[in-house]
Amino acid sequence: MKKDTAGEREIMITCKGKTASLKVPVKERTLTGLEITKYPKTTYYTGESFSADGLEVSKVYDNGDREILKDYAVDTSSFNSGVPGVYDLKISADGFEPVILKVTVRERAEYEWKATRFGQSTSESRNYINFLDDGTVEIVALEGGGKVAADHDGITFYYTEIDAEKDNFVLSANIKVREYAKNPHDGQESFGIMARDAIGTFGDSRLLASNIAAIGGFSGGTRSPNGTQLFIRTGVSSPDGAGSRGIKRIMIREEKPGLKNTYPEAEYRLTLAKTNSGFTGRLNDGEEVIFFEPDILNIQDSKIYVGFYAARLAAIEVSDIEFTVTSAETDAPRVIPPEEPVTPAIEILSLDKTPKEEYKVLVKSNVNGILTVKQGGKVLIKNAEVKSGETFSVDTKLQKNSDNPFTLIFLPDDTQNLSSYDKIIRNFTVAMRTYREDGNIYVSPEGTPDGDGTRTNPLDLDTAAAFAREGQKIILLGGVYKRDSALVIPKYNDGTSENRKYMIAAPYTRPVIDFGKKSDGVILSGNYWHIEGIDFARSAPNCKGFTIGGNHNTIVNCRFYEHGDTGLQISRTDSSADKSEWPSYNRIINCESFDNRDPSENNADGFAAKITSGVGNEFIGCISHHNIDDGWDLYTKAGTGEIGAVVIDSCIAYENGTLTNGKVGRGDKNGFKLGGEGIAVPHVIRNSIAFNNGAVGFISNSNPSVMAKNNIAYNNAGGNLDFTAFSGIETNFVLDGFISFNTVGAPKDVITGDLASDANYLFDGKKSVNKSGNELSEDAFAEALLKLITVIKAVK
Repeated sequence: MKKDTAGEREIMITCKGKTASLKVPVKERTLTGLEITKYPKTTYYTGESFSADGLEVSKVYDNGDREILKDYAVDTSSFNSGVPGVYDLKISADGFEPVILKVTVRERAEYEWKATRFGQSTSESRNYINFLDDGTVEIVALEGGGKVAADHDGITFYYTEIDAEKDNFVLSANIKVREYAKNPHDGQESFGIMARDAIGTFGDSRLLASNIAAIGGFSGGTRSPNGTQLFIRTGVSSPDGAGSRGIKRIMIREEKPGLKNTYPEAEYRLTLAKTNSGFTGRLNDGEEVIFFEPDILNIQDSKIYVGFYAARLAAIEVSDIEFTVTSAETDAPRVIPPEEPVTPAIEILSLDKTPKEEYKVLVKSNVNGILTVKQGGKVLIKNAEVKSGETFSVDTKLQKNSDNPFTLIFLPDDTQNLSSYDKIIRNFTVAMRTYREDGNIYVSPEGTPDGDGTRTNPLDLDTAAAFAREGQKIILLGGVYKRDSALVIPKYNDGTSENRKYMIAAPYTRPVIDFGKKSDGVILSGNYWHIEGIDFARSAPNCKGFTIGGNHNTIVNCRFYEHGDTGLQISRTDSSADKSEWPSYNRIINCESFDNRDPSENNADGFAAKITSGVGNEFIGCISHHNIDDGWDLYTKAGTGEIGAVVIDSCIAYENGTLTNGKVGRGDKNGFKLGGEGIAVPHVIRNSIAFNNGAVGFISNSNPSVMAKNNIAYNNAGGNLDFTAFSGIETNFVLDGFISFNTVGAPKDVITGDLASDANYLFDGKKSVNKSGNELSEDAFAEALLKLITVIKAVK
């Protein structure tokens, strides 16, 4: 088709031997007018003269083409720099309708800069600001002093205020990084320039959530790279973090900032700006990066608080500060970024190994389209409609003890904005196997996939886990099962309530599954498994020893030790799982967890059910000791919402915060940490003991709804009991039959509300007394302790 001259043209279309024609008009492009394509300075203080420097005017055509125009005139006759206001300057050129450039004249403003600290984990000793003689500002957050988390912050902050609706800004400075982040980093340290829509009261260490835009040192996680990033947090509608959509980030330079690669040893100048199009960041004179979200900081407050900050081990010196505020009304208008096309993909969710002949092909696509499923040469379903994000299933039957080939043919719907509309073809094979259908499957450290599952010819553990039938037992023979990969029991590898799948130690053995510090530990996403009598040891740094993401699982008489993160944790294993899919009704019985230590020495607990843990989870008769952080952690995050209530019954936490080799950690060191971020969850802890922990024995950790019955705490370094909540939050604590006793000096118990009773003996800093003032003697304490130990032993 010729398209260099106007007129009607014919397009010939040929497909599979057939031809059709399509007539289309071709026309000359037409000028439609003028447009300002680059803006000059548009905000002036009184007395300043207008400058057209940077102004670019272009001719615009009806096909979207633009050509820069050299000859134009700017009429500034209406501009009066002596009077504040908004002025329309007319830009004209021969043969065109004029366009208007709006500029603002403002009175010169003096912005007051203030120093503050606020948010979780901040304190006077760890968070401070100094002003040096040469004008440099020193901003410090020592180790553990605050945090930048997914949903909230605790920071040292040197800032000023601007109007969230009327003002844009550019803030830049040279940054000397004296110290930043432990090695390895713990994922909550940060420094740089930050703008936010809420700040806390000076010195208030309660949780404070805010929408933010920031540039500087940041990782966002122990397994994420630590470098200079532009990042934002959005969706926060209140200081408790409600609505938070977490943090998005753009890496600018993937190199940890420090003394040798920041000012003055190397150029390191950060710039953060708010424009009508969004928030931009730049390192030195490099490429500007942007989040196209200009309104994110106009949610909680009518002000934007912008300045320099540090959190959790960051000490910086800020110099050569430049701060410019402009009028949003007359700045360059908002640019709406083009919609990014989606790259089509399909995900096979169903198992690739199964012991069942009945099988569901499970497929999910990220775009709409039509799907054909073939099993071998047989078409199971043809051109079925698939909706984006929805799981599509097809029932079929597998050939027994065979490899079953499948083909998926997916054609994306071409009405969507996609990077490709090509057909996607995926071939995969499902292995159907059974072993010893009427008996137990035996595995050993020397077992192989070629075994038959007998005691004399055992399987390897992974093969047995994949092909065990409902009700079948996998018997682990004694020895050390050395691994270099996680033991994964995926979603849909399920038992039933009547016929669980079992993984148990052979009689009189104690098998050890040793991950050799090379991988995650166990990832249990299946339902109705019973695992008993096994040791799980030495997951990789920042990798949990055993994660339960399924439902109705029972873990009995197992030990978890020397892992690179928490020993055993109940939380989702699928990051896309919503609250209805969080792991629920799991029972951990008579298990032990110890010597778990993450690289940053502040995160590895013995046991945890936190952040994305569902309902009905229980710990019964378990012992957690000598973990680098807490014995138990039931932390709840504002951004993800309240977790399900957990029951801890007849459990013991001792010596947490210190490893068995005497190594003292940098974590919280509590025995039982029973909440987080001020969110009410009615956890129940009963018949349990906490002693000799490095911090508090029983701590609500701001959860106002803990129920504690018949518990004993003694000789915990940070106090035996701390049941408090954020001010202004109604508490619903239950404290019944609590005994707090010390034979060494320790802080007094801290409680909120009327929790004193004659059934509770609380430590007042010198002695343990009940509400009537009766003191608990050492003999009476020993008797009560022995009685509770008898109750706990009865669980075993």
